Amino acid sequence: MGKHCFCLDRDKGFMICCDLCKRWFHGECVQITLKKAKMVDHWNCIWCSQSKQAEESLIEKFTRDMERFKSQVKAEMLLELQVMKDQILTDKTSEQQQISELEKLKKENDLIQLNLTHLQELVALKEVMISDLQREKEESQIVIAGLKTELENLKKENKQVALKQTMIDNLQREREKAQVEIEKLLRENTMKLVLKEQTKNKKTCLAKKSRLSLSSSQPTIKRYIDDDSD
Repeated sequence: MGKHCFCLDRDKGFMICCDLCKRWFHGECVQITLKKAKMVDHWNCIWCSQSKQAEESLIEKFTRDMERFKSQVKAEMLLELQVMKDQILTDKTSEQQQISELEKLKKENDLIQLNLTHLQELVALKEVMISDLQREKEESQIVIAGLKTELENLKKENKQVALKQTMIDNLQREREKAQVEIEKLLRENTMKLVLKEQTKNKKTCLAKKSRLSLSSSQPTIKRYIDDDSD
């Protein structure tokens, strides 16, 4: 990704890169000095910081709710145990009843412990889900960047196709013009050949007429010659 700040100005001094979105920003645009930038190992832009803070806030709220729920359950169970204990002592139940009540309390305590374990597993699962969502978000950003690149390439290819189509159309028009010129020349040549053939036929006819005229006048000339010789 190129070093392009959202201000679109390339001459504003040093730039700093966000460790999450990998975008570059001018220190002046994000209000951080070069000295402070050199002192920090990791830096997040305001957009990534807000997103991260929202996720951390959600996790903290969930953790606080779980802790409050644990404390409430524990307090209720302790109170219930104390009440049952007082009741056992007050009623002076038999030893067997006391054992039975204690076993019941133990089972309930085991159930509470199981529920607490389940809640801890839910918290761990929530953290894994948040991590997966973060990873999917980063992968989605990579996919979006790839799609943008493909879109730009398609636009370039469409421009090239349009240019080639224009060239083909121009060649087609030139070819049609050349075809019209060729047909015109063919018609003119055909007319010239017809005229030439007609002229040749006329000359042939005239030559035949001339030969016939000469052949018909030769006997008369010979007869005149014979009379003179007598």
